[in-house]
This record gives sequence, structure tokens and C-alpha cells, in this order.
Amino acid sequence: MAIRGWGKQEALQRLGMAEPKVMPPAKAAPRQIEKLGQTKQTGKELILALLKGSTALTTSQIAAAWKKARRGTPVDNVLSLLVKAGQIKRTKVKGERGSSYSMGRMAVSPAKSPVLKAQQSQKRGQFQQTAKELVLSLLKGRRVLTTRQLGAAWKQAGRGGKVDNVLGQLVKAKKLKRKPLGEMMGSEYRAA
Repeated sequence: MAIRGWGKQEALQRLGMAEPKVMPPAKAAPRQIEKLGQTKQTGKELILALLKGSTALTTSQIAAAWKKARRGTPVDNVLSLLVKAGQIKRTKVKGERGSSYSMGRMAVSPAKSPVLKAQQSQKRGQFQQTAKELVLSLLKGRRVLTTRQLGAAWKQAGRGGKVDNVLGQLVKAKKLKRKPLGEMMGSEYRAA
């Protein structure tokens, strides 16, 4: 049935013949997740507090406590950062997924952590030799090194970024000779 100018639903409603609308069931309220910076303690502090009172906890136990504290992001990133910093110790659980975490002998304060000290790069101009001097000293004499080897030495010297920019500058200034490795990625470098 339709009345001129009205749609079918509207006509049925006006004539009182429409079926009553059934409201969909109300959705459960969404779980509240703490917004960034609104928690009382940082993620690192939360995990360290959990591990302080117990001998060891598994990844799933820490993740459950993390969820209970209404943290939105996964706990894995923070666990990895704490392990790298030497504040907690990770032990593989045999025959199962995940790991066990504890405050072992490795746990030291962040200020005394040798890993953190090594990760902190020096500020600009704080090195004994310039970047160009470093690369030239690595290639002294008839020495030939690849891009990968020079990059590893660059990182070992505690320098941030990549060695590629300095290599390009030295090749352009004709202080180094560059030879592509062919099918492999990278190049070989030698003093000019």
C-alpha cells in the first residue's frame, strides 16, 4: 500500500498499520582504557613493582596484570626495553610459548646500566676524531672494507646514524674509491 507522496513505511505508520520498531539490544559499555599520560605509574614502574614482590612471572601473568591496570598497548614492548636495559632478566620457558621474567642479578638501576650507557650516543662534536677521520683511519694503507663492515665499525665507535653520508662525501672529495659489489648490495671502499 502506498499513498501518493508518501513512502510505504511512512504511509503504514500514519495509518497505524506499521509494525512496531524493535530497538536493538543496548551494547555493553566499551572498556575504559587509560589515555596516554593519565596513569599513576609508568609501564616500566608497573612491571618492576610486579616483579619486585615475586620470584618470577610469565609473560601471560604480566600481560593479565597489565590488562587489569587498563593499559591499552601490548606489554611486550616495555618488557623488551627493560630486558635490554638490564633491569629484568628473561628466561625461556621450556616446552611453552613465552618467557619468564625476574629481578635477577642483572637488575641494576638505569643510571648504572652498562647497556644504557652504551646506547646513549654522544652529543655532536664530542668524539675524539671527526667522522671523516674515523673512516679514513679504518681504510689506512691498502685496506678494503665493504659498506657493511664500515657500518659495523661506525656503530662500534658509538656513533649515531649511518656511515653512508660520510662515505658519499669522501668519494665526492676523491679521498676514497668506491667499487660496487655487483650482484650483492653495497660497495667496497679503499683510500684513493
